[in-house]
Amino acid sequence: MKDFAVNIFNLINEKKWDELLEYFTEDSYFVFPGSSPLGGTYKGLNELKRFFRKMAIAVPDITFNIINIIASENLIAVQWENKGQTRKKIDYENQGVTVIEIAHNKIVSMRDYLDTEKIISSGK
Repeated sequence: MKDFAVNIFNLINEKKWDELLEYFTEDSYFVFPGSSPLGGTYKGLNELKRFFRKMAIAVPDITFNIINIIASENLIAVQWENKGQTRKKIDYENQGVTVIEIAHNKIVSMRDYLDTEKIISSGK
């Protein structure tokens, strides 16, 4: 399970969005907290693709560094730090946790927990 999480974050860092989507089920969902333009619940592959596009535009060079991974039979919690520059060339960094629910080697749901005020204050 830990390798699964590392693969997910490697694909995010490499901006391989189509390959990343292959890890999700057709009806999976992703919850990104807060009221920033990225905030919301994204259901299904088309919505997930829309989120990843928005993220790639908002912070084009974002890189995640995994701090810790805790895994059980069907849940993975990934503690991370990230940094990059926004599309407006403002330095951005944050830290948080992503909780991933797995069924049959596919992501059923994913939820991010982070300081969304940092997103709003960096002008996204």
